[in-house]
Amino acid sequence: QAVDGVAIVQVIDKPNAFGEIPNLLSFIISRFLIIAILYNMRKIFSTFYRNEPFDYKNVTRIKIIALYLALIPAMQLIDNLIDYSHFINYQLASKFLFRWKFSILSIIIPAIVYMVAEIFKYGFELKKENEEFV
Repeated sequence: QAVDGVAIVQVIDKPNAFGEIPNLLSFIISRFLIIAILYNMRKIFSTFYRNEPFDYKNVTRIKIIALYLALIPAMQLIDNLIDYSHFINYQLASKFLFRWKFSILSIIIPAIVYMVAEIFKYGFELKKENEEFV
């Protein structure tokens, strides 16, 4: 029994190029999210190399990463809705199983990253108090 597969639907009557635009936009947005996460992580690591990890910019960058990580499952759900709507148009939706569920990790990981941002914020405040005291 096959676990995964690809369904290819060929339309013979009227080819519609606009039907692929939502899939293309979903692909572009999901890749943008991944690139933005990697960019922010690179900025954070560059402050680690300069021995300045407790900076307020890092707090905002980590919060942005948490937001982007939370948007990835939402994008997957939207992508599934787009695919499902395509299959409904061709009366194939009842023959295929769609993955509507997402993992609990997709909620826990952004929450943990957000908690790390709060820890960095606390470290930044401690650093600021220490500098003011000295």
